[in-house]
Amino acid sequence: MQKLIAVLLISFFLQFSATAQNDCTGNSAYAELDVNNVRAGVLQAGSLWWDGQDGKYHLPDDGSEVTAIFAGGVWVTAMLTDSTVRSAVSTYGHGGANRYDFFPGPLDPATGGVFTDGCTNWNKHFTVYHSEKETHISDFNADGVIDNPQANIYGWPGKNNPHFSEQHGFGLPEDLELAPFVDTDGDGDYNPAAGDYPDTKGHQTVWWVFNDAADIHTQSNGFPLGVEVQATAYAFQSFDEDINHATFYDFEMGYYGNEPLSDLSFGLWTDVDLGCFTDDYFGFDSLRNTAFYYNEDVTDGYSDSTCLYGIPSYGNQVPMLGIRCLNEEPVQSFTYYHQGTLCDISATVQAPAVSKEYHNYMNGMWRDGNPFTIGDHGYDYFGDSTATNYAFHSNPATSPMGWSMCSAAGSFYTLTNSGCSHRTVMSSEAENPQNGTKTTFSYAVFADLNPSLPCPDSDVLGGIGDKIAAFDCVISSTTDLSGAAEISISPNPAQSEVLISLNNSDLSVAEVTFFDAAGKLIFSKENANQFNAAFDISHLATGVYFVKIITNDGGETTEKLIVQRE
Repeated sequence: MQKLIAVLLISFFLQFSATAQNDCTGNSAYAELDVNNVRAGVLQAGSLWWDGQDGKYHLPDDGSEVTAIFAGGVWVTAMLTDSTVRSAVSTYGHGGANRYDFFPGPLDPATGGVFTDGCTNWNKHFTVYHSEKETHISDFNADGVIDNPQANIYGWPGKNNPHFSEQHGFGLPEDLELAPFVDTDGDGDYNPAAGDYPDTKGHQTVWWVFNDAADIHTQSNGFPLGVEVQATAYAFQSFDEDINHATFYDFEMGYYGNEPLSDLSFGLWTDVDLGCFTDDYFGFDSLRNTAFYYNEDVTDGYSDSTCLYGIPSYGNQVPMLGIRCLNEEPVQSFTYYHQGTLCDISATVQAPAVSKEYHNYMNGMWRDGNPFTIGDHGYDYFGDSTATNYAFHSNPATSPMGWSMCSAAGSFYTLTNSGCSHRTVMSSEAENPQNGTKTTFSYAVFADLNPSLPCPDSDVLGGIGDKIAAFDCVISSTTDLSGAAEISISPNPAQSEVLISLNNSDLSVAEVTFFDAAGKLIFSKENANQFNAAFDISHLATGVYFVKIITNDGGETTEKLIVQRE
């Protein structure tokens, strides 16, 4: 048996060295979303919200060093037919430990292998602003020629971009589907000189690509799956403070392996530290696919607002944070584990070390394979509790009626866990793939800046998340994000009727669609063709709505409408 294992390992590494041939030890490229009132960092190779040393999710971005998240990362696990586990995860590999399971660059769909110098060439992010797209589009529409090329538009890694190497010093792999774009001439290739432009939604968008096949997995100590992840982070500037304090993330995962997989899962691992890390609680709203994080009491850190090791604190203004999976399918599980020198608790509920243990946390189980159970801190030592896929799944404000970290206070959990830090894992089930299968997982990070602590009402945060999700649902790459200087809705708030007016006499309203706060279509009217269009809203309940307006020139704008009655 030992000889057989040795032969298999030698075979794997020979195959691996034939395809990898990359120096993948320095995956340190860093970029930031900073267009609204959040400053959020992203690293290459699957890491989020830190720069390899410090937390970089500044909420709000007020110039202080306090952060709401210390770090995050992508996790992917699956099983082979023989029940062995493949895994690729990102935690703290960039923090000097040089432990990586993900590496910069795309995969070759034909072979599942990496491209020469991929880790070096693709150790970067590609950023584009909506204002640059507007300038580019206006430039081309003027006379069919780009007179003032925008560097970020010309350097966008769209399929077969002929200008890419001029901007980045290396060429794109031929015919490879990479960053999305609007193909204005319909030829299937990205050519900004022909009027094409990036297909992005936010005022600022960051795109990057990574894979798990370029090198040995030194974080999870597992074998590669053969996945590529094309990641997009974006944010909006808005007069709506909830949207202005939100960021969005899309991860398109492609499978390019040849082995049949089962139980394929994609997850977000998070180390949420709301300022001071010693007094954070968390839970999960399964009806909204939302993980939520809040402070234990009204003051962050110690009673004088200081924190261990001098870490910046929120003082008495601690936000409540939400991370929502925007996919329609229910989140598969929300789990957590204990980590840190302050934890005095069994190793069975601490950090995973090998592929199987990572897979367990992605599938509603503790490190040792026992299920999460309702009550106390979620580990059933006596075998008499009910299993669950979602840790602390009750509204904290309903304690002690439900199971939250507020209701667990004073129990075995608190007695063994005071000051312990935690990591959470929110995972979603992916379609068991064939070679070339692609699945997208989307998330929004948002906040209630003034929660009612302690034990806040997670439904309040959930309502903010509903609005955030609806807004993202109705926005497209062609939506006018300029603040609708051309369009107004009045009155707003409204009771029974609204008037949609255009400030440009050359335009008319072609189509109007109303969505509720959950993104559900309420009603739509086509062929309005009016400069001013009135709409009866007397049948709409009090609440927040989004109105998508398409003008006769194809322009698209989304506005928020508040229906308010006494």
